[in-house]
Amino acid sequence: MCHPGAGTGGSRGKRQRRLVTPGVPPPYCAAYLEQDIPRRLAMPKTYNEIYIRVRNALREHGVEASAIEARIIVACAAGKTTAQLVRDLRLYVGDEIAETAEAMLARRLTGEPVAYITGQWEFYGIPMEITRDVLIPRVDTEVLVDTAVASLRGRKMDARILDLCSGSGCIGCAIAEVMPKSRVVLADISPEAMALSRRNVERNGLQGRVSFLPADVMQPPPIMTGSFDLVVSNPP
Repeated sequence: MCHPGAGTGGSRGKRQRRLVTPGVPPPYCAAYLEQDIPRRLAMPKTYNEIYIRVRNALREHGVEASAIEARIIVACAAGKTTAQLVRDLRLYVGDEIAETAEAMLARRLTGEPVAYITGQWEFYGIPMEITRDVLIPRVDTEVLVDTAVASLRGRKMDARILDLCSGSGCIGCAIAEVMPKSRVVLADISPEAMALSRRNVERNGLQGRVSFLPADVMQPPPIMTGSFDLVVSNPP
């Protein structure tokens, strides 16, 4: 039990007793610390504290890229890029952002891919919107972009290129970004994928270089399709 002023004497003890509010334990005893737990848990947190919390939770659940995914989750919850998040790590976070990050973390811990949770993914250095209508671009698919560009560099920089089964449009958009004189056609049978790829083209300012062709790979192409210098494809 805490005894305010116990063991003190004279006027100093009296001053100490006057600082204690009746019925409220003083800040140096265990009873106060126990009462203070909810307040301390509710204290404002920095972006770095939220990031560490998410990263550690992912790591404990066996997520290999826990640090990368934690940055993506917290940045998305805050409406920032990952670069902006790193810049702002010492800033304090509002309750809404912290709660959003926790909700996204809970979904990730059930096994849902982070790209579907955040609705975005980076491919070949460019941001892409991602939905469940398409597959998530893989890092090793960037090799296909490298190969396509290498086959045309110095030979046909204004090439006409067909991205067959284009999905989100990530491959075609990446080629168009690297080869600004090229003309890329994105072809897919899925209306949802076509709509998504249109948004990604607009998002990256590639409207003048990329066009769209609703097409079934199992059927002959439309007569007006024309010819291409290169065809790339990474079908599901």
